[in-house]
Amino acid sequence: MIKISCNAEEVLKEFRRLGPSVVKAVRRGVLSAAERYTEDIHNWIDQGKSFTPRTGELQQSIDWRPEGKAEAVVFAQAEYAPYIEFGTRGPYVIRPKERKALKIPVEDRGYILRKKVVHPGISAKPFFFADFENRKKRALASFKKAILEAIEG
Repeated sequence: MIKISCNAEEVLKEFRRLGPSVVKAVRRGVLSAAERYTEDIHNWIDQGKSFTPRTGELQQSIDWRPEGKAEAVVFAQAEYAPYIEFGTRGPYVIRPKERKALKIPVEDRGYILRKKVVHPGISAKPFFFADFENRKKRALASFKKAILEAIEG
């Protein structure tokens, strides 16, 4: 799993004395920032700037959730997300987990069986932390906008 936290606990401590409406506004801002960051990740993938989705599992695992009073977490739940984001060192050996051999599809010949395979490694295809500074700016803008909307109206 990969995750990043949008945390405004310190901001909340400063504004708590201004009343519950301001506390709600800060919380709404944090949730808005997390949602914006998540949208940016999905847009990055949809625009073809990272990996090409095969099954959709990784992209579907990217989401956010509130945590605490003024915190939200954006995450990629798929087990293999870090390997796509950061790549792998190569080469490495793949062995079967539950069987005696790996079944590998071969074009025009069906399948071949191997006790192990040497994989050359995977190059990084950043999607989660790619364009981080711009995403952070957009998330902060969403945070500010949500707070102002909540206070004003």
